[in-house]
Amino acid sequence: MINIIIKEQHNTDIEIVICGYEKCSKGHSFGPAVRDYYLIHYVVSGRGIFECGGSTHELERGNGFLICPKQLTYYRADNNEPWEYIWVGFKGVKAKELLQRIDLAENTPVFHSTDSLKFFEGMIKSQGMQEPEMIILSNLYGFFAHLAQGSNRQSHVSITQSYVRQAIQYINSNYINNISISGIASLIGLNRSYLYEIFKEYTGMSPQQYLISYRMEKACRLLDETDLKISDVARSVGYEDEFMFTRMFKNKKGISPSEYKIRCRGK
Repeated sequence: MINIIIKEQHNTDIEIVICGYEKCSKGHSFGPAVRDYYLIHYVVSGRGIFECGGSTHELERGNGFLICPKQLTYYRADNNEPWEYIWVGFKGVKAKELLQRIDLAENTPVFHSTDSLKFFEGMIKSQGMQEPEMIILSNLYGFFAHLAQGSNRQSHVSITQSYVRQAIQYINSNYINNISISGIASLIGLNRSYLYEIFKEYTGMSPQQYLISYRMEKACRLLDETDLKISDVARSVGYEDEFMFTRMFKNKKGISPSEYKIRCRGK
């Protein structure tokens, strides 16, 4: 692991707080926890998950994720292909504005940019140099500018983001029903493969993965806060087949709904 020591700075626009690199061991995790500054992780290789705001994002090489100040998040390396990543933490009066210009925010925390690796590698190469903060800062601005170039096609960005938001809104409102990704794509006016492509680009997961994650989070809340039977919980989150629901829940959470319910009651 690499941690670059950052001296006290006096740049109020953007101030580097932390920068580092780690090749994680299998299942290595951090959180749930909060930060008091913005933190970007860029995945160099491998896989892992990032959880925030009730959503789980499955990430791989070329993906990155943003953690905002006071945002509760959790992330974990894959058990088979653990990720290695570079991180940079920063704050400042211009931080939020710059992030918004590249479409990164608390509700849109994931990005994909395989050709941004050079900027994050440039940050790590500052280790041992004089004034590493300036090198890290210049590469961070380079990263912002690079992503902004891809975001300057406002018509394309706004349209594709609108499609993704429509899909998310439909899933969030209709997860209890027997819905399909093909059906959602048809309602929006897209083919399934294009919806998959843009949905993964903006969220880091496929529409099907998002649907399952959303249903499982709703199921967890029902198991924790109500005395509903497992079959009732299953139907309440869109599964007529209790056994299918149990299999999906165990695959996502690692334990059965019954075991989860017992754990919740034992708190």
